[in-house]
Amino acid sequence: MKYKPYPKYKDSGVVWLGEIPEGWECKRLRFLAKLNPSKSAITDNHPDEVSFLPMDNIGDNGTLRLDTIKAWDDVESGYTYFAEGDVTYAIITPCFENGKGAQMLGLKNKMGFGTTELCVLRPNHKCDGRWLWYTTISTPFRKIGESWMYGAGGQKRVPDDFARNFAIGFPPLYIQRAIAAFLDAETARIDGLIKDYEDLIELLKEKRQALISRAVTRGLSELVGPDDPEFGEWAKPVKFKDSGVEWIGEIPEGWEAGALKKWLSVVDCKHLTAEFVDSGYALVSIRELQGHVVDISEAKHTTVEYFNKLIDGGRELRKRDLVFCRNVGVGQVSIVPEMPNECAMGQDVCRLRPLGPNTDSSFILLVLKSASIVSQLESIMIGATFKRVNVEQIRELCVTSPDIEEQHAIASFLDRETSKIDTLIADSESAIELLKEHRSALITNAVTGKINVENIA
Repeated sequence: MKYKPYPKYKDSGVVWLGEIPEGWECKRLRFLAKLNPSKSAITDNHPDEVSFLPMDNIGDNGTLRLDTIKAWDDVESGYTYFAEGDVTYAIITPCFENGKGAQMLGLKNKMGFGTTELCVLRPNHKCDGRWLWYTTISTPFRKIGESWMYGAGGQKRVPDDFARNFAIGFPPLYIQRAIAAFLDAETARIDGLIKDYEDLIELLKEKRQALISRAVTRGLSELVGPDDPEFGEWAKPVKFKDSGVEWIGEIPEGWEAGALKKWLSVVDCKHLTAEFVDSGYALVSIRELQGHVVDISEAKHTTVEYFNKLIDGGRELRKRDLVFCRNVGVGQVSIVPEMPNECAMGQDVCRLRPLGPNTDSSFILLVLKSASIVSQLESIMIGATFKRVNVEQIRELCVTSPDIEEQHAIASFLDRETSKIDTLIADSESAIELLKEHRSALITNAVTGKINVENIA
């Protein structure tokens, strides 16, 4: 749909805002809403229970999770107070940049408390709360707010003065409500499309893992036809036998099932305090294990002296080694490609290296991504907040092993088929990004008066 502009515009007097429709005013937020209103007026007549909202209960798109109720006496001190209809936004990085915030609706006894990292805006009688919330998630509000941030690193915050002094185009109340109604309908439609793509991505990921699991435990006979130009020779029926491993089930006759250590060495190293430099020898840690292949494009680097200590400690990596995460992110695994320079293991990972020529690293990589390994890892992980496994447990993981020729064939087949699925996933992710960009642009254009939605909502 092509949206029309308002009939006439005038200069707002604000550089970033430019022109605003005639009939709109340019006002600072402090004249439209009270910032961080006090609860003092109700302390003697308060409800027994109220909603409680830690940051995790506030979404990036205005959603709220209202399942936490607390006694007033437990939260009246040390938390941010808000009431039904108030508009909130997160003030700390990266929550502010990500758009965390919401209009507080559906609160227990119409009151609530939450994280101290919220700023509260209580709209006055001339300001529609829903319109105000859309204003706070618009691109100008968030981008300009970033420039006001103070502090360092993960503790950067937006000061209250930013909102007090933020100048906006302020339309009459009936237009505010028309804008809010229009954006409610349009963002709901866009969010529905995003959800459809997200559901599709989950289905594709499930299909991908199911395909991998089937191929590495049962071979290719049930997955290819005799007319397949690359893998037709593997279409002939095979007999199956019990693997003797609950996690795996039946495997083809001629295959083996056993502990990972039978086919690969699993090496971990003692902790060494890192010495980081801007360029030098790459260290491979969990951040480098986000895909099929180890990616050192953003890896940390160390000096030649420290690198030699790592090598002496057994941390060296060679082409075709597997790097397996044994700490936060347990189970992520990637293969080492041809590297421009030598590299070594960083923290929280271990190295898996084939013990002989009859083990294909690409095949084992796929085995380690299969459902049976996921199930085994889930049963042995320890830790409440940060999950981890130890190296001896990794050595004992039960895996399958056909002969080397069949390993090569399965790895090649899965490379072909998962590439098709990965393309569909990437296309869906691109569609989601475009929809999010459209959503953001629509909100910004509506609340700044660049499009006229009075007769659309």
